[in-house]
Amino acid sequence: MTPETMMTPPAMMKRVSVAGCLFILALGFAASACESDPLLSATNLRVTPNPAQASDAVSFVFDFTLVPEREYSVLVFIDDAPHFSQTRSEAFDGVLTVPVGPGADLISTYGLGLHNGRVEILDVTRGATVATPPAQFEL
Repeated sequence: MTPETMMTPPAMMKRVSVAGCLFILALGFAASACESDPLLSATNLRVTPNPAQASDAVSFVFDFTLVPEREYSVLVFIDDAPHFSQTRSEAFDGVLTVPVGPGADLISTYGLGLHNGRVEILDVTRGATVATPPAQFEL
């Protein structure tokens, strides 16, 4: 090291303390951003069983994240028609299973054949909505 590139201990301490303060400040901003930006997502919709028979209990299963805890509504659509809705208040991060009814009732209402299902989540507290991509299933 040359004398020009050598730092004396006080200069080194000043540089370290400034860098440390900037790091702590950045962590503070990141933490406050995480607290103020809630997570809301609904993905990967699967209909089980598929195909469904008259004797089956049919469910929509999807990956769902809602953090922190707040009120939300689950709206289930079959062939773009509202089929079911429910309002809850909780935080959730995992796989959500929503029973949509007996196969016989679904066949009676929508008929035999291929159908499209989707789920919308309404964040009642914040007024935001997300939806799963549609999933095709057979009755």
